[in-house]
Amino acid sequence: MLKQLLQPEISDMMQNHNYNDIKDIINLWPAIETSELISSLNKKDKLILFRLLNKYYAASVFSEMKMNEQKELINSMKDNEISILLEEMEPDDRTSLFEELPAFVTKRIFKLLKGHDLDIALMLLGYPKDSVGRLMTLEHIEINIAQSVKEAINIIKNQGHDSEIFDIAYIVDNDEKLLGFISIRALFFSDMKKNIIDIMNKNIISISAYEDQEKAIYLIKEYDFIALPVVDSENTLLGIVTVDDIMDVAEEEYTEDMHKMVGLSGSSVNLYEDIKNAPIFKLYIKRIPWLLILVFMNMISATVIGFYENIITKYIVLIFFMPLLISSGGNAGGQSATLIIRSLAIKDINTNDWLIMFLKECFVSLLLGITMAIAVSSIGYLRGGMMISFVVGVSMISIVLIGSLIGVSLPFLFSKMNVDPASSSVSLVTSICDIVGISLYLGLATILLNI
Repeated sequence: MLKQLLQPEISDMMQNHNYNDIKDIINLWPAIETSELISSLNKKDKLILFRLLNKYYAASVFSEMKMNEQKELINSMKDNEISILLEEMEPDDRTSLFEELPAFVTKRIFKLLKGHDLDIALMLLGYPKDSVGRLMTLEHIEINIAQSVKEAINIIKNQGHDSEIFDIAYIVDNDEKLLGFISIRALFFSDMKKNIIDIMNKNIISISAYEDQEKAIYLIKEYDFIALPVVDSENTLLGIVTVDDIMDVAEEEYTEDMHKMVGLSGSSVNLYEDIKNAPIFKLYIKRIPWLLILVFMNMISATVIGFYENIITKYIVLIFFMPLLISSGGNAGGQSATLIIRSLAIKDINTNDWLIMFLKECFVSLLLGITMAIAVSSIGYLRGGMMISFVVGVSMISIVLIGSLIGVSLPFLFSKMNVDPASSSVSLVTSICDIVGISLYLGLATILLNI
């Protein structure tokens, strides 16, 4: 909102070189607003405005920017500026940046990191890609179980300013083993003479640093956490994953699933992030593989139609209903696949629920097929008489039933094979349903009309 309201004034100040006035205004804005304003400027003004930000605020603004904007700024900045920026950035934000930058740029930046920051960066990057370890921050509040409430509060006052969250303190023993947690609110309202062991909550949920990030999304959503403690194989507390980081990952995961569901393949360009700036050839590469596969699959449909040339020639009215029936099967299958893919993604169901969902879909798709058959068979009667009406009606029920069951089964099959269920894209389901639907329709027509 601020960007829309004040951008003309900021632009005028930039042209008149009123940098001190801009600095006084801009450092009071929310970081996301400033990042959007910088993104809207030309390359030269972007760097000028970014340099007007104080170093801590600049790190927050930089973290809110899209990756292509971050790369552009990094390439324009001097080494000492990058060094200051990296020093102020959160460790998890630094890791995200390193993951996306070209290797030669990452190598240059790594040389600018020193001491503790370098050790942390190397540690986080040592975890597998898309693991929780890549996402965690080491800045949290932890309290030793042997301490009293008074001692714990003093520790929080002296050291808590570096923590990324201020709602929860994690309880550990002398070996840094995670034992429980306590809310800061509960801590401050407790008797100062009590010991932490007497008031802490021992029912703590944690996650391994090597777990997939999707597991962290599920746990934070399931338990309404603002942060999730991250541990190693020996239950040593390593860091935390916060809800704001998880929201970013969840958005990426959801977008990736949507891309797969519509048949976008590969990872040559992050369409969710920079489609406006993506090169045309990369967009082409992203989209062409599945389209070519579907072309060859549709040729199977054409071959099936050629096989039933005689019945089509004899009853030319059958062609009128072919697009209607085939698209109905594809639509029903696409609906079923989308529901199952999404439910698997958010853990509403798992692979063990296949039989339940399959049987449930049998009844649902049968009702859908009968309803659609009633509508289409009346048209069949008007166009070709009673037998055509019967063929069209029976075909509609069969095609919707089979199409829906294909849509239900493919995501479960992919998941069982440890392949992302979203890879069973709606386009793939629709193409398979087309082939099966044409075969069913013309096969039933041949049998019933010849009788």
